[in-house]
Amino acid sequence: MSIGKFFAAIGVISNFIKSRLTLFTKHSSPRTKATSRWFFVYCILKERHPRQSSLSKAIAISIISSSGLVSRSYCPIQTYHIFQNYTMKKISRKSSLANAKKKAWIAFSKYIRSRDKTCVTCPTGRAENAGHFWHGLLDFDEININGQCVRCNKWLSGNLAVYSTYLINKYGTKAFKKLEERKFKAKSGEIRSIDDYQKIEQKYIRKLSTVDL
Repeated sequence: MSIGKFFAAIGVISNFIKSRLTLFTKHSSPRTKATSRWFFVYCILKERHPRQSSLSKAIAISIISSSGLVSRSYCPIQTYHIFQNYTMKKISRKSSLANAKKKAWIAFSKYIRSRDKTCVTCPTGRAENAGHFWHGLLDFDEININGQCVRCNKWLSGNLAVYSTYLINKYGTKAFKKLEERKFKAKSGEIRSIDDYQKIEQKYIRKLSTVDL
């Protein structure tokens, strides 16, 4: 490769990385921006360029060094290994948190389906799913989540008109309004730790043992 082509390649890859970093971090908080940069460089090194060419590695290392997250006194190889260890630990923590949430949801969902037994939004269905009234929020709220058949939960998107009537009839208008208030609060973020999810899991395993199956 000629010198001209070599520097042209550096320019193209640098512009590509800068454009993606801008896209990832344009509307993010400072903490999210830093995380996005680390994850993007990880993609460059591990996924986008699995052979880890010396050119892409060198550019990635320069980004890591200039990010201020590692000392500039480290040599490139040290910086690269620090980045790898840091990234894999972050991914491991995220994986553990997701796994804890999944286990908590399995226990909670089984309790809800065992509690209700039949679909709350149609007269003939069984409680095959634990269906949300407010979707994507309040995943462990016993009022927001109730037993539904697959048809109502998935194909009718929750059958919400009937669902709202059911909730008001069962819990009352005041409780229904409080559920809506909790929904607005949850929009700002529901932050839970692994320990929180483990407590939820144990709580609903115990509650499930009191339900007649």
